[in-house]
Amino acid sequence: MRMSLLIGTAIFFIISGLVTRFANMPINAIVRGWNSATPPDHWTALRDAWWRWHCLRLCSAVAGMVLLILATLERRPLTIQNVMFTICRPLAEMLSRTIGLLL
Repeated sequence: MRMSLLIGTAIFFIISGLVTRFANMPINAIVRGWNSATPPDHWTALRDAWWRWHCLRLCSAVAGMVLLILATLERRPLTIQNVMFTICRPLAEMLSRTIGLLL
């Protein structure tokens, strides 16, 4: 069980890194070239896109941290019922909130 939690942790952290590298950083590079006195007309669209990617990255990082903490604290084997209530349910709720933010 602990190894599964650590694998899940790695997956969520990799997702966070990929979102940072391929979604947020290109937007940051575009914005860096702007003149603050005269931003382009489409600046709100880029801001909103950056925010959506940031929310996904944040949720992925938090999910990875939760799994890491659970793996660290796990000292006894979990039953299926404990897994459902301690891991799957909070992750499903966080995923649904993330999808709600993206839409």
